[in-house]
Amino acid sequence: MNPANSSVVRCLPFVAVLVTGLVIALAVGLAPGNSASAAQKTLSWNDDACTYRISFDPAKHDAKRLNNTIRLLFNSEDLSAPIMPYTSGPQEAAKIDLRKFDQECSAAVKKVRELELAPLQGLEDYRGHLIAESEDACRFGNIQIRGLRDPSALREYTRASACFHFIDALEGKSDMMKAYREMVDRQCVDNISPRRCREDGLKEAEKPDGQARVRFRLTTYGWNNCANAHTVRDGDVREKLRAGPEKQFRRTFTVRKKCENPG
Repeated sequence: MNPANSSVVRCLPFVAVLVTGLVIALAVGLAPGNSASAAQKTLSWNDDACTYRISFDPAKHDAKRLNNTIRLLFNSEDLSAPIMPYTSGPQEAAKIDLRKFDQECSAAVKKVRELELAPLQGLEDYRGHLIAESEDACRFGNIQIRGLRDPSALREYTRASACFHFIDALEGKSDMMKAYREMVDRQCVDNISPRRCREDGLKEAEKPDGQARVRFRLTTYGWNNCANAHTVRDGDVREKLRAGPEKQFRRTFTVRKKCENPG
């Protein structure tokens, strides 16, 4: 027998499976001598411009845990708590379903809390921070929705005590129109046309439902913009906590990147 023909290489098919928004590819082959089987899997994920891919040994790493870990480290936006629905005026605000918002919030927090993750050092600290941000965002949204109907509810968000002067105006403890004019002036300073901006803002108060519009804008643009600066959300802290687990992830797995516009 010709030595060159003493062994035969067999190739088996390639299978791709979609798992929770990520692609797991499974390539199966036979070890030399057909004595054992070996499997190689890949996971891929995307951002706005690039596709990323890792290969892993399923005997050493659980695909589901890796999937969840990638979502948490690189695509956590889809795990974030919902924000209060956008409304353009007081009539729309009155139709917001508070119960639905609270249910969506609870589901989002529960999803992050129950994710089964890969054992990366520091990953639980990062998860904990994301949960804290989501819980705070849920509380903030709940309070704001109720505050559109009852301004006193806004006082429950004590982290933003520096913004209570807006609540005083909404409750009639100070001059509401004075607070509104001052808010409009601050908002229009950097506008391309400050004068037109101020005129448009003040015209809101002259409409038939002007008082309701003033109260709505003092809540959504006055209190909300002020209170947002006092929430738990902190991009610098979040990124610092994420950096450690990501570094370990990249040491463990070779991440290959392909971008539409590499430059």
